[in-house]
Amino acid sequence: MPDLASLTSPGPYHILSYGTLLGTEVFQSFIAGVQAYRVLPRPQFATLQSALFPIYFSMQTALPVVLALTYPGERSATGTTNLGPLGVLADSNRFGVLLPLLTIFATSAANLAIVGPATTNCMRERKHQGKNVVRLRGRLLTCISRNSGREKELRSCTTFQRDDSFEQALREVAWGV
Repeated sequence: MPDLASLTSPGPYHILSYGTLLGTEVFQSFIAGVQAYRVLPRPQFATLQSALFPIYFSMQTALPVVLALTYPGERSATGTTNLGPLGVLADSNRFGVLLPLLTIFATSAANLAIVGPATTNCMRERKHQGKNVVRLRGRLLTCISRNSGREKELRSCTTFQRDDSFEQALREVAWGV
């Protein structure tokens, strides 16, 4: 009969959650996002990011909770202590475990609820800003004014929010390492 202790122990789930959290942060921030920006035209890049980021930030918000729930505790000669959420809240783990998990959770939740939707709205407005429909020889043509004041405002808005999201991703990776 195989030993099923590893299925009931929180340790393997904790390691899988941590690996998933760190792996998705590194891959999305430094590989997939950079390559998509280089390869795809801006409209397709914006469409891809607006579809992927809610999933990405949902995972980044949920995984710190899973890490706290599956915290394996500390082993000693008398057994395992500080297991699960109580271990995360223990005085000895406040700065080394609880603070990083709260930071990752808070920044990801802010990205999911505030920064992500605001960036998506700015990109949509930017896409539609300054478009003028002109009829030339019976055909409709679209002219884009890139020098309008609103276009500059939207460009700085998306740049600020993208940089803010990138800085939060760097903080999350730094806490995770």
